[in-house]
Amino acid sequence: RESLPYAAAAAVFLLVGGGIFVAVEPGWSYADATYFAFTVTTTIGYGCLVPTTRASRAVTLGYALVAIPTFAGALARSLVPVLLPPSAWFERMLLRL
Repeated sequence: RESLPYAAAAAVFLLVGGGIFVAVEPGWSYADATYFAFTVTTTIGYGCLVPTTRASRAVTLGYALVAIPTFAGALARSLVPVLLPPSAWFERMLLRL
C-alpha cells in the first residue's frame, strides 16, 4: 500500500511525458510519444523513434535529466517494501554504514 503512490507517480510521469513529446514532435501519435517517453525514462533507447527537430531534441534532453532520476527513485521506493521485509531493508542500510 505504501508503494502505490510512487508507482502511480511514475505512471503519471510517463503519460505526461507522452503528452509533451506529442506536442513537440510532428507526426507522432500519443502512443508513439508515450513509448518514446518510456524508452527515454528507462534508458533503454531502442532508437526506432528519435526526435527530429531542434526543439524536440532540447525537450528530450530536459525530460531525460528530470525523468531518469525521478523514475528511478519512484521505482526504488515502490519496490523496496515489496521485495524486502522492513527489517531486512533496515539491516542492509545499517551494513552500508
